[in-house]
Amino acid sequence: MEFFDYVAQKLKEKYPNITLKTTHYTGADFLPKLTAAMAAGSPPDLFVSYGGGQLQALVAEKQVADLTSLLSESWAKDLISDAAKASHTFGGKTYALPIELNTCWILINKKLFREAKVEIPTEAWTWDEFMNAIRNFKAHGIYPLTISGNAPRHMVYYLDYLIERIGGQERFIKTLNREPGYSFTDAAFVQAFQKFKELVDAEAFFPGAKAYGYMDAVRSFGRGEGAMLCIYTWVVVPILTDFPDFELDIMPFPTVPGGLGKADISGYTLGIAVAEKSKNKEAAFNFLRFMAQKDILVEYSKKTGNPIALNVELPPGTLNPVSQKAFDLAKVVKTFVYRKGTFMPPELGSKYEEVTSKIYAGLISPSEAAAAMESLAQQLKAQGKLPMW
Repeated sequence: MEFFDYVAQKLKEKYPNITLKTTHYTGADFLPKLTAAMAAGSPPDLFVSYGGGQLQALVAEKQVADLTSLLSESWAKDLISDAAKASHTFGGKTYALPIELNTCWILINKKLFREAKVEIPTEAWTWDEFMNAIRNFKAHGIYPLTISGNAPRHMVYYLDYLIERIGGQERFIKTLNREPGYSFTDAAFVQAFQKFKELVDAEAFFPGAKAYGYMDAVRSFGRGEGAMLCIYTWVVVPILTDFPDFELDIMPFPTVPGGLGKADISGYTLGIAVAEKSKNKEAAFNFLRFMAQKDILVEYSKKTGNPIALNVELPPGTLNPVSQKAFDLAKVVKTFVYRKGTFMPPELGSKYEEVTSKIYAGLISPSEAAAAMESLAQQLKAQGKLPMW
């Protein structure tokens, strides 16, 4: 909120006829509220875009303005890389201005690592090393992990990585696009669900986490209820704000020996899109031009604590050391691991979250989870919603 209060004031100074009003929703409420407003013919002029399948579904319904021409203007040419635009681009057209870069890590409590005598790795653990560390934490009376057990949208980060580590990005894309010979029931997907089940069976998660929503899990981690939390960098500032003495660090998600995927980082760019049916489209375009100014982008990073996705050098000290470390490590990544729940069509993303939560609750097996994904994917193909490209 602090940043948007600031930007509303600065925007008014440059464009006296434009007033910025913001409405904030939780991640779980955002898409239903947005799609309902669009269906009712009263969309917001601007809205946040996670890119991927969620945005593409809205584009297919002609609900999102094409920003290709706007983002080809002189101010944008050196500012926005193709990589930053990739998840917001379909059929050669771009539908959002990328603003923020978020990456997913294993956040670690250095104090609990010391207490359990677990050495913080300088490179990603293998899966076996990860499981050995989990057993070590438990032997010292420390729960290894906490999780948002009642918010599957954030639970699937483990699966995002495991699907990539085991089967690779290419297999995921070909399966999603319904290419012959590829299925969600393939061994790579079943094994990914099985690895997640290993964590459940090992009782690696803090037991009280079953009732936790997204921020509950973050606070749980801050209280020391788990030595590790797999989540995106957007939680770093809330943790350090609420728990100023917390000894926080990050490490990469474990690798899976023999898997086809690289040891890449899960990440995405958060963007701002314009509603096709906006009655204030030119004002919305001016807002995007305004947001892309260097001083505004630097202030965005200062006030949110998050790295920006555009080619702007941040002054030293803009980010806290943990966020800066994540940003520096992400700079060398050529291809991010997809955040699969938002990359898929919304219906399949919801199924992905549902089956993951059911494995966590012990209600279905990994093979049943994979079969449920494949069954829905076949239905979506019949409806013309897959393939996506």
